Amino acid sequence: SKIKFKRKKKNKFIIKIIEKLGLNKQFDFYNIISKNPNSEIYKLSFLDKKLILKVEKITKTKNIIKIFDILKKHKLDCKIHKPIFFKKGKNYLIYKKKIITLYPYLDGTLFSGNKKQFNSTVNEIINTFYVFSKIKLDNNLNNLRYFNKNENKIIKNIIKNEKKIELLFKNQKNFTFSKYSDLILSEWKRLKKKKIYSGKKQLVHFDIHPHNLLMKKNKVAGILDLSSLKNMPVGYALSYSFLKILRQHLSNYKIKKNYKPLVNNFIKKINKKLKLKFNKEIIHDLAMTEILRRILIILKRNIYSNDHTLNHIMPVLINNVIECRILFNEKK
Repeated sequence: SKIKFKRKKKNKFIIKIIEKLGLNKQFDFYNIISKNPNSEIYKLSFLDKKLILKVEKITKTKNIIKIFDILKKHKLDCKIHKPIFFKKGKNYLIYKKKIITLYPYLDGTLFSGNKKQFNSTVNEIINTFYVFSKIKLDNNLNNLRYFNKNENKIIKNIIKNEKKIELLFKNQKNFTFSKYSDLILSEWKRLKKKKIYSGKKQLVHFDIHPHNLLMKKNKVAGILDLSSLKNMPVGYALSYSFLKILRQHLSNYKIKKNYKPLVNNFIKKINKKLKLKFNKEIIHDLAMTEILRRILIILKRNIYSNDHTLNHIMPVLINNVIECRILFNEKK
């Protein structure tokens, strides 16, 4: 599908940003229709020139700056959509606790998952992670920790307050959280005890999914969302990304498609190119671990901050749990 932009009047904040970036004030201004509460994306258009402006809330300033410095130092031979350099050779601006970046405008559509798009995307994800593996990183660069103390607290909360948690998602149509709580708890407890091989620690994009993939002529034109770059074991991001694009690809077929060769081919490719030792069971466990982390983030925001902005994603994540069990189950 095409990315939808809606024309918008410039507010004082955007006018100030445009001034600070040294841009022409005559740019027409459009914002992207998105449910992401942490960022705003705009298209700037003047005559034949088009740019993308991203305004993003930041909590860990040092980490995001390190990411943009890495992108400045390295010429990456992959489709990561890199920001434009502007004043004083910087590729970002920090203003009022927000990071502002400018990108070239890419004309294309979001990943729909047809056969050509699927094959192109699998190859590009593997290539991107291979390129990232060559970059030497500061060990203090932002990381994700699985099965931490906060997750323990949330799990206990699910057990004690199941009825209250059920009410948090009452506005989600045809969705009952309690129906899946036992499954979430059993998977979390099982994976917490298990030692899972996750590959080497390196720079990864941990949130590649259909809405972060821009396609042109059925090939990857750009991988979006640089704030999702982390220094972490490669397996979690690879497994979760493959689940998201595989499920989208399979949704294109009215008749059930044999997905086993696609899974086996992906595992064969990543093991060869990235020198890994993955199998279906490992891919299943790593993808499931990442899905559970995301489920617990939404619960945490609800329980401790009364923040319901991501609740619409919960039914999707629950579906991902079920899909993960089907697609990567060794016995099937």
